[in-house]
Amino acid sequence: MPSSPTVNDIKICSMALTRLGEKTIGSFTEGTDRATICANNYPTVKDTLLSLYDWKFAITKQQLTRLSATPNSAWTYQYQLPATRLIDGPIAVYDTNVAGASPYKDFEVQGSVLLTEATAIYIDFLANNVAEENWPPYFVDLVVQALMAEIAMAITDQSGLAQKQHEKVYGTPVENGQGGLFGRAKARNSREDPPNVFQDFSLILARAEGQ
Repeated sequence: MPSSPTVNDIKICSMALTRLGEKTIGSFTEGTDRATICANNYPTVKDTLLSLYDWKFAITKQQLTRLSATPNSAWTYQYQLPATRLIDGPIAVYDTNVAGASPYKDFEVQGSVLLTEATAIYIDFLANNVAEENWPPYFVDLVVQALMAEIAMAITDQSGLAQKQHEKVYGTPVENGQGGLFGRAKARNSREDPPNVFQDFSLILARAEGQ
């Protein structure tokens, strides 16, 4: 279930600040030290957590645009990968948009393009532009708690608190970053229905010779 529409980056930062005993912020540019600290840390914490696991709410399906230029390789076609992807490679690749199709394996990713022999490509990928209001509550709390761990030292000057908070979020060292709230969030995500992927097939394939 998505969070309330009132949840946004400033709200999440303010929740982290108040739990650390600080005042809230109204914007990242209000000129206070706490606003600057949040502005410098929140985007990295958010994108890192989103990229660490295939969260179902962040999976997007999109048809790729085929580029007109011929690849300088053994492949025949190249496709532009979305700029909004969190990680370089897609989660899954298909050569059709038919529901239930098996993933397509005959491709290679080089930088921001996907090389293949297929004449149409659709991918599932982790997107970095999912609005906070569409995050499930358990992920909102995970980001709040992780942000607290990241800024605790700068806000409270207590290194012990920062370490304690980090273990609360990611677990003990023997859990290798997979325990704590992060581990519970992954378990919760795995119990959800299949991903409600956003399907964007409106992109038209760019044909060679300027067609």
